[in-house]
Amino acid sequence: MSGRGGIDLGVDPQSVSTHVTGQVYAALELVTTLCIGMLVGHIYVFSHLDQHDFLQTYIWPSILIVVTFGYLNYRARLYHVDRLSRFLTYSSAAVGNLIGAFVIVALIGLAIGAANEFSRLWFGVWLLASAVSVWTMRAVAASVFTSQAVRGAISRRVAIFGADAPLRRAVQALGMPDSGVRIAGIFGPGENDNSGHGAVRRSGGLAELIAFGQANDLDTVVIALPPSQRRQLGDVLARLSVLPSEIKLLPDIETHAIPFHGVSSLARVQFIDLQQKPISGWGRMLKAIEDYTIAAIATILLAPFLLLVAAAVKLDSPGPVLFRQKRHGLNNRVINVLKFRTMHVQPEGEAFRQATRNDNRVTRVGRVLRRLSIDELPQLLNVLRGEMSIVGPRPHAVEQNAAYSDLLPMYSNRHRVKPGITGWAQVNDFRGPTFTVEAMNKRLEYDLYYIENWSILFDISIIAATPFIGLVHKNAV
Repeated sequence: MSGRGGIDLGVDPQSVSTHVTGQVYAALELVTTLCIGMLVGHIYVFSHLDQHDFLQTYIWPSILIVVTFGYLNYRARLYHVDRLSRFLTYSSAAVGNLIGAFVIVALIGLAIGAANEFSRLWFGVWLLASAVSVWTMRAVAASVFTSQAVRGAISRRVAIFGADAPLRRAVQALGMPDSGVRIAGIFGPGENDNSGHGAVRRSGGLAELIAFGQANDLDTVVIALPPSQRRQLGDVLARLSVLPSEIKLLPDIETHAIPFHGVSSLARVQFIDLQQKPISGWGRMLKAIEDYTIAAIATILLAPFLLLVAAAVKLDSPGPVLFRQKRHGLNNRVINVLKFRTMHVQPEGEAFRQATRNDNRVTRVGRVLRRLSIDELPQLLNVLRGEMSIVGPRPHAVEQNAAYSDLLPMYSNRHRVKPGITGWAQVNDFRGPTFTVEAMNKRLEYDLYYIENWSILFDISIIAATPFIGLVHKNAV
């Protein structure tokens, strides 16, 4: 701090860039995953193949798995230090991407007729060992990065170019001790104005910023100009383009509740995108192919089993085999979600009440169906009717939606896509009855993460993880 509230900041030579740190961790994680595959291959395969045969058969799937795993993680920004520091939120995403990478390579092997050439034991042991490795490494990384960020040893190096209130706002927000940001320098047009409370001392103008950026390793340049000086923005951007740094513009809107998704043109006019369609274009077509193909094949293959379950439900207690519950679907439209009936028939008009543990309304067969999530299988018909997807946020009862929509501002965003039979929240163990706002908010975080980061590969990883993580329902009642 300098006199009269001015702020004079410089580069901390002991601070390591978050960009570099993320790249180092990415290389370490990917190399470790590859080494585990080679080690497992050495133990389980070398006894049957010589080294030449091993390399010829196993090297391409090994490299392809690691490359795919890295691509999925980079696409989901899972090598950013801010996400590496949040173990509970993002470690499951990394493991899901790992499973997805293995599934993708297995499908490629089947497609080209090479799947029978390598050991399934090697494949399975490598997957399990790598999953443990990823979880362990990310737990350690989260602990280390969090403590180092607080100490200022790891940070994103940022220079700010601005003036007046926007400059003060940027300095205040980015200068917080736990922000993970190191303000390397502050610059702006005109002369320093050191008058008034909270005045910020600048190190020079645009020319000085460019020279500073060329002499130092900057991750980001933040432009924080007031509206009266926005006419300079084009010239500022043109001159800053010589720097190999990302450039961000602080918006006029002083709120963290409004998301920004870039800038696009409409009728030759540029607009700031506040929300994008989560699934559109080719993605929408691929999602539909995925849904109808999987639902049709699963319905045909499971038909004998579904008939046996239907008979068990009918013999166990009087009432219909299927239970229809009104829930909200895409665009908040009400749909009838199908389930195998797991409760005794309730009097008509009885108010909705979530099932609880040892609920006497649940039948004997129903308890088993709930435990194994078999009661959800009739929703394959909802998928074939176009009301649901294989993967998506789970639909909640209409009464639940009405209650939580008032308590959680972003709750209705779940309905921007079709609800799913399984979902990102479910494979992360957020399922079953929710009796608190905190529990529902946690589930909501995973649902919104899925919507914002959707891809066909993300869906495949969730589908692949469901039999291992999301099938047996420990919270079943």
